[in-house]
Amino acid sequence: MRKRASGFTLIEMMTTVTLIGLLSVMAYPVVTSFTGGATLEATTRLVNSFHRAIDHGTRRNRAVVMLLDELNPAAPEGLLKLYELPESHCRNAKNYATAGRVFSEVPFGKTPMPEKFSGMRIDQEGLTGWSVDGAAASADDLILCVTPSGAFNRLQGTQVAPVAGRLQVKIQHFANDKPHGPARAVEVTYGGGARLVME
Repeated sequence: MRKRASGFTLIEMMTTVTLIGLLSVMAYPVVTSFTGGATLEATTRLVNSFHRAIDHGTRRNRAVVMLLDELNPAAPEGLLKLYELPESHCRNAKNYATAGRVFSEVPFGKTPMPEKFSGMRIDQEGLTGWSVDGAAASADDLILCVTPSGAFNRLQGTQVAPVAGRLQVKIQHFANDKPHGPARAVEVTYGGGARLVME
């Protein structure tokens, strides 16, 4: 009696390779749409900056102003500056430029590198705007004031008001100076810190 050999037949191997190939083809668009958006590194850098402002204010018992400027929906640009105020409240936040001390600057995209910045440049990622509760995005400068308790307030002209609803700062990946892939956002609530959200 002849013993039957164990193993896989050629047909079984070809079927397995074909199934793996089909699954890869079906998964490719999903994977590229996820990675085609703003890189996780740029988004993480922004989230870390928000948390750094909270931590700095808590440790030093000072309010911290966050200025997001050079926002541009058409090009990879943006700059985040963190100012330490001499007091622990946001009532005088409008004087941040004269009374505050810059302790951090974080460039995005092709914005010129500040002298104090020592991180890596991410040329193709830009801050494109911000919105509140899903309203139309604005590319105007965004000025936030964070109290030592971690509460976010927004400076509008000379008025300081708590962040009402969910404020989102948009981050976009650019390829050949055109938006590429879905945008990402960092969401801020009045007392909830900052977190990454997918668009």
